[in-house]
Amino acid sequence: MSTQIIDLNPKLADIPNKDIVQRMYIHSCYKRLPDGDVLVIKEKVKTKDDTILNNIRCIKNPKRTFYITKPQYRTHNYKKEYEYIDRLDEYQCYNFELLQAVKKALGMERKFIKSLRSLCNNPYVYKADIPIDALVKMHYQDLHGNQPLLPIDIGFLDIEADPSSDEIVIISVSHNNHIYTAFLKNRMYQENSNGKLQPFTLEELIQKSHEFYKDEIEQHNIKLHFYPAENEADMITYIFKTIQKNHTDIIGIWNLGYDIPEILKSVKKLNLNPISLFTHPSIPDEFKYVRYKEDKSNVDHFTLKWHWLYNTSSTQFVDSMGLYSQLRKTAGFEPSYSLEYILSKYGEKGKVLNLDLAGHIHYSNRRFLDYIIYNQYDVMGLYIMEKKNNDFLQLMINSRIVPLHEFNLATRTVTYEHFYYFSKQGKIISSAGNDPITEEHLIQRYYKKKYGVEVKKDKTIPKFGGAVLRPERCKNVGINIFDRKNPFNENNETLVHLAISDIDLSSAYPTNTMTYNISRSTSAFTVFNIEDRHQLDVHLLFNNLVALRENSVYLCNEFLGLPNYLDLVD
Repeated sequence: MSTQIIDLNPKLADIPNKDIVQRMYIHSCYKRLPDGDVLVIKEKVKTKDDTILNNIRCIKNPKRTFYITKPQYRTHNYKKEYEYIDRLDEYQCYNFELLQAVKKALGMERKFIKSLRSLCNNPYVYKADIPIDALVKMHYQDLHGNQPLLPIDIGFLDIEADPSSDEIVIISVSHNNHIYTAFLKNRMYQENSNGKLQPFTLEELIQKSHEFYKDEIEQHNIKLHFYPAENEADMITYIFKTIQKNHTDIIGIWNLGYDIPEILKSVKKLNLNPISLFTHPSIPDEFKYVRYKEDKSNVDHFTLKWHWLYNTSSTQFVDSMGLYSQLRKTAGFEPSYSLEYILSKYGEKGKVLNLDLAGHIHYSNRRFLDYIIYNQYDVMGLYIMEKKNNDFLQLMINSRIVPLHEFNLATRTVTYEHFYYFSKQGKIISSAGNDPITEEHLIQRYYKKKYGVEVKKDKTIPKFGGAVLRPERCKNVGINIFDRKNPFNENNETLVHLAISDIDLSSAYPTNTMTYNISRSTSAFTVFNIEDRHQLDVHLLFNNLVALRENSVYLCNEFLGLPNYLDLVD
């Protein structure tokens, strides 16, 4: 057995290695094979004559290293934060054999250990928790990380489905400034002024679409392509063949958690093969892989979910809404994440139509020409907005050595960045197992021992009452704004804090939240009465002053009828 590196772009076979000046890692997908594993990487290759090529590189049975503390230094029973590399023995193995290799290095071959994470609890194991895709990405960074990023080919995708028939009727996908729209030929009818359906031609659609988007086409050099499909299967097949032909690097979908599952549902209904649709045809069959993973983690806001489609392909799908939110965490959440609102914020026209469920049914059956034009702007608007905010560029920069599927995980980002940084200093950080001894776990154990309460998987600590802050933390700090003595504290030892930002607390989560039993919704003080005001109104206004954003959402929902967080999710 040996490691094989396979470049699927045939042009690279004629280019000597000395003529390749840069390889840029775009995205990758890992697959376990029956007799090994493979990492399929999409990369950009730049030659010395400034030619940039798309390439899919397959690394079958990649090798990796890990470290074990030398016997003479195994004098501790706890995990160190790091160890000097000269105190460690380096081992090399095939990636898929890592568990057995670590067991052998520790002399534990006969012990039954189910997972690598369990083995990483051992205080003498290092580097075994860094996955192969992160290690390979670090290698790319070592080779070419000091060079400017190469331009990437971006796209966007959006579908329209008829809720009355559960059928996808339109799909638009873009590749840079080209927009490809496929639609069902048998629905090419438009309601006239008398309310009667009459057919429209492809030429009429092309003319009206170009007239409607005249300004966008001229300003951004947008090219429109149309494909009347014979049926739903033909439409889906055309779109994905177009994607694979164009080698689009990243395709954004606003609310990927809807579009991809809907496409997969239709693929299953139509007995299509998702492997042949989503994976690039040049990839060997044994390497092809497709799996959709819904993000079911508990997050502060629904836009922070990072749904992911694992697929060995030239193209990676990314949730544009999730990316938009992830990149702007410190700015807070938007009042709305409808595409219309976000586009209008960037000076675009927003959605062409505002359709509810009944509207989608009506337009998909009786005003199909207008419905196609409506769909086109969902990808056109995102492309124009991307030219302004450069979210995909920021994704490539911020994910420097982090695999894209873990871009949303701050803990993994910190782990990889620390490992990469300290390894350059001759230090290797300790491997993280499935039972790390942290402040969080110590607090969980305290609650279990004292109250017999099991902490849930989302690590929510039960609340048992009492003060929200330890008194010594608040004594003689803050600003005295009372014009008379506080009846609850005659010495005014605990005063009022002003201009406290949510980020001050959020940045220290979970330590502050769990230790002091406080959160962004904790009330520090309240107002009981205002003359000539109804007491209920006073209570609703003031009972959540600390949580300004949450209180604002509640008041707008209660008194103005605006949607709350649950309404936005629905």
